Amino acid sequence: MRTSRFLAAAACVLAVALVSGCASGPGSGVQRAGASIMMAAPSKPAMGMDAIITGTLTRLDGGCLGLTVGERETPLQFPFGSILADDGESVDVPGHGTVRIGDLILGGGGWVPIPDAPEECGVGAEGAMWQSVLSALEREAIFQVPAVAAGWTQADDFPLEPREHAVTAWTGEELLVLGGYVGPPCPPTADCVMEGWAADGAALNPDSGTWRTLAPAPMELRVPDAAFAAGQVFVNVGTSEGSAVLVYDLAEDAWTELRDVPDLRGMMPVADGERVLFVSPDDEHGERPDQAYDLDARSWSALADDPFPSSFSRHAVSTPFGVVLSGVPISDVAESAPGFERLALLEPGAEAWRELPTTGSIHPEGWVWTGERLVDPALGGSDGGEVDGFGEVLPYGGVVDLPGGVWSLLPDPPDAEAFSGWLHRVEGGRYSVADGYVFDDRQGTWTALPQPDGRPATPGDAVWAGDRLVLLGGTDWGGEHGMDGTRSDAVWIYTPGG
Repeated sequence: MRTSRFLAAAACVLAVALVSGCASGPGSGVQRAGASIMMAAPSKPAMGMDAIITGTLTRLDGGCLGLTVGERETPLQFPFGSILADDGESVDVPGHGTVRIGDLILGGGGWVPIPDAPEECGVGAEGAMWQSVLSALEREAIFQVPAVAAGWTQADDFPLEPREHAVTAWTGEELLVLGGYVGPPCPPTADCVMEGWAADGAALNPDSGTWRTLAPAPMELRVPDAAFAAGQVFVNVGTSEGSAVLVYDLAEDAWTELRDVPDLRGMMPVADGERVLFVSPDDEHGERPDQAYDLDARSWSALADDPFPSSFSRHAVSTPFGVVLSGVPISDVAESAPGFERLALLEPGAEAWRELPTTGSIHPEGWVWTGERLVDPALGGSDGGEVDGFGEVLPYGGVVDLPGGVWSLLPDPPDAEAFSGWLHRVEGGRYSVADGYVFDDRQGTWTALPQPDGRPATPGDAVWAGDRLVLLGGTDWGGEHGMDGTRSDAVWIYTPGG
């Protein structure tokens, strides 16, 4: 079975005429909060426009709220009476309700120059002018597609040799699956020499459940970490012998290799607007400067030294407030201290990190930006054991609000006795998976994740494609000792409820 769902907004815009009219400037309709600038019509329009404006609500460079339509970004003027939330992350639209960054916008209006737009939104630039709210019947008449029910559906089988540990990247429209391990499956309890890696790849359209093959990389892809920025996938393929970065261009369906690469061995790529960061996972073999690659200038620069002592479990995540770096001092663990995770923020344009309050989380696995805050969805905790224990159970996960960096507990986590190990952790955005539960940060709820019918004994790679979870096959075990593995090429897509 497959599911069909609207995603490519530009393809669905109705070809209707614009009715031009006099439009006053935003004036007092310009509102600023958090990292956002929102334009709202200062008065009700004297004459309406009857085109359909649609796209994904985005915060543009400079902070102006706008729309992403395909590869195009444009400023957006909201209907009269709209109010920007205090944190700058959502807008209350009269007659429509609250819309948040990342939501699909669909309304009546037109694509015209917005007069008197603030400088950050592009003076005199053409933008989307949202004037009217559509009824449910009008929306249905435009799309004429049923709502997607929560649960699993099965997509087309993976078109290449089944694999695991593949490089994956979500482009906003397709899930790219590149390279990965295609050698003999390694049993879960075994320690295997993994020989046999792929360079080919394919792209999944989660709306139709169909695949298309992609140009192969010039070498085997052995690392799952990648960053997608400006229509390109950046993969650090360096080894202990040297550094190398491969770049896949989605529009050209072609690979290139970056030149003059600094020491990036073992570093994890992170997309950050007009640059890609490469962050060392630990300082256990000495500190090395993290690096930034400027996409426009095609040049490298070292990031400022972080304010932490030598640390492990280092992670970086991009947010509208800047890059947040996390880590646990090695000295804390060496002294049998709990090892609380520390955070620092590198604000846009800043030359130095600003250390944030120490969190209450231990055993970190990394933070994700949900569109509203940082979340580490790890469930459970530890008391440190009987010897040199902590005296209390300390949590693995937590929540951090920006820009202040105030940490708090995860909301209403399920009881530890109910944890399911069938899918441990899949980081996403609004949604993440932890120990068999889907966490919805917008609602603050946890939902047990059902297993798809027919899935193999050991699940394969799982990755979020926007707000949908894709499970790529898995392995069944047979033979005399249950050690002979057979990979599945089946693919399932999960849509959360709510």
